[in-house]
Amino acid sequence: MYVVMIVAVMFFIIGIMASEYFRIAYQEVLNTLKEMES
Repeated sequence: MYVVMIVAVMFFIIGIMASEYFRIAYQEVLNTLKEMES
């Protein structure tokens, strides 16, 4: 049972890190598109 909890916490931390990374990447893509349009 403890193994399941540890794995769940690991996935939770990885998910937070991934979502933060994708949010930054998404902002970069938006900025690039804006520069291309202007």
